[in-house]
Amino acid sequence: MPSERGFQMGHAMTAQHQSDTLLHRLNTLPPKRYGVFY
Repeated sequence: MPSERGFQMGHAMTAQHQSDTLLHRLNTLPPKRYGVFY
């Protein structure tokens, strides 16, 4: 089987992890700079 599907799944997991990390950073930073998100 081609590994393209596995690569896409891995890429999606990486993107999800980056999204969670970004949300964590936004939640831990002072809200005055990112007040537009709340």
